[in-house]
Amino acid sequence: MIPPAEAAARATFLLKYPEYERTSGIDELRRSDYSRLDALGQIYLDYTGGGLYGESQVRQHADLLNRHVFGNPHSANPTSAATTDLVERTRRYVLQYFNAPPGEYVAVFTGNANSRAETWAWNGVTWSQLTANEVAPFDPITAGMAPDPRTDDVILYIGGGEVRVGSTWTLSGSTWREVNATSPVVDTDYHGSWLLTDTRIGKVLMIGSAGRPNTLNALWVFTGTTWRAERASALTGSSA
Repeated sequence: MIPPAEAAARATFLLKYPEYERTSGIDELRRSDYSRLDALGQIYLDYTGGGLYGESQVRQHADLLNRHVFGNPHSANPTSAATTDLVERTRRYVLQYFNAPPGEYVAVFTGNANSRAETWAWNGVTWSQLTANEVAPFDPITAGMAPDPRTDDVILYIGGGEVRVGSTWTLSGSTWREVNATSPVVDTDYHGSWLLTDTRIGKVLMIGSAGRPNTLNALWVFTGTTWRAERASALTGSSA
């Protein structure tokens, strides 16, 4: 029951600002999904870091979890595939909502508003953040890194993650650059590959995999512009 004085004040306010009545949907949403604010007599103002969850969201999410089994994404088992499907559907919805063509934009989910592509260097005593350019390898959940003895650049290959899986990057000083290299990735075959520097031949190698058994003995050589498949015996004592 609205107190008479409050009802009179509201009526006077609406006479002066009738367009306010068009926002009544927000009032209804507050009553249906955020009634705990009034029940507890609280006001929530910090909306920059994250919004309050609605009661309907909790119910729908609980129903989703109760009806399905979800595992860690980026794998081939049914529970992981179910999670990956939800992630990709959400990614497509976000792009559609913002009218962003998938061929031009990528939706990247981060841990929080400040989680992004950051590069840090270790000098043997402490870490210092590098000032890398905006083009950087976002969210490499599983990636291999190794120094290139020919250029002193760092070579990074993303074998698993949210985006740019199978891409190759070089870090020169504080600048990341994506290399248009032929990728050895096939689905998740190279999820968890290892990169190492072979000083004998002066090149970066990619070996093994945590993805599928048929890639455990695979070997690739980075030529500076692309990845080339090799047999281990072909590199023994070779400088090619």
